[in-house]
Amino acid sequence: MKLLKFFTLLLFSILASLAFAAPKSVTIGLDNANSPPYFYHGANKILGTNIRRIETAFRRLGVDVKWKLIKTNQLEKALTKNQVDFIYPANIAVLQNKNHKNQNIFYFSKPVQTTNFVFYQLASSNKPEPITKLKIGVMHFANTNINNKLKKKQYDNSQKILEDLQKNKIDIALVNTNTGNYLIQHILNGNTPIVINPRLPTVKIVYELATKKYKTLIADLNKIIDADATKHS
Repeated sequence: MKLLKFFTLLLFSILASLAFAAPKSVTIGLDNANSPPYFYHGANKILGTNIRRIETAFRRLGVDVKWKLIKTNQLEKALTKNQVDFIYPANIAVLQNKNHKNQNIFYFSKPVQTTNFVFYQLASSNKPEPITKLKIGVMHFANTNINNKLKKKQYDNSQKILEDLQKNKIDIALVNTNTGNYLIQHILNGNTPIVINPRLPTVKIVYELATKKYKTLIADLNKIIDADATKHS
């Protein structure tokens, strides 16, 4: 009887380990916007610092990553219909809304990246404040972090936001600090100086992975994220 019980427990433990075993590969739905240096599209390849971090974390678990470009408003649908295993960045989806009807079935990684977005304006700008009177250019994945009552124009490209700012098509531009400074220094025409508005707040954006399955895989990824954070602290 004891021997039978032992083999029964052994069988259940084997089945459980198989059920939670990491897959050989996962497909991640990626926002089709460009946000260098974090994620952007090269010649038939997905590039960026966060892309490397994600692929490295999965590789440590023996999992290959395949990327699938998806429009922002289609990411959650792709995830719920099991067309992809994860979506990234997850902060752009309504999944973070606490009132979301499916909130309890989704799992999130710890932040892959927390970055600062700041408001840029023309150095010569004398536009009136408060901010409610200004037309804001904003990347669409950061849109959920901005008050819906403000006047906003959504973009898929940070360079286009700053170019429109130079052309006075918008009053201020909400752009990632690193991306904005790089574009201003190396890409944009310097004849129309752009500066950071010192009076408007910095907006923190959190980049995460989200899935509705592979709960154990998310937990393992979080351990890697914690270890990397400790190593670089």
